[in-house]
Amino acid sequence: MKLEHFPMEDIQFSTMSSDGTVSNIRYLKQTDMLKCPYCIIMPTHYRPDGTCKCNDPDHKEMAEWGYVWNPTLKTWEHSDEEPEDGMAD
Repeated sequence: MKLEHFPMEDIQFSTMSSDGTVSNIRYLKQTDMLKCPYCIIMPTHYRPDGTCKCNDPDHKEMAEWGYVWNPTLKTWEHSDEEPEDGMAD
């Protein structure tokens, strides 16, 4: 499959093998990404309808990225503490 060119409003994520073939293609609209309070650039952070998962307590990747669940606000919030894996923002 050949990579296609799209207007800037669509961001393409994919896996490219050593022979240049592309698989696991997914598109994320820039407008959807900009609606996320943290503007997270990971396709798994978005639902098929384009909404982000900042309000999904089961989206555990948020904790891996250094966010903590706020049960009162029902949203993930950025933590000032460094994640256990030592990776900073």
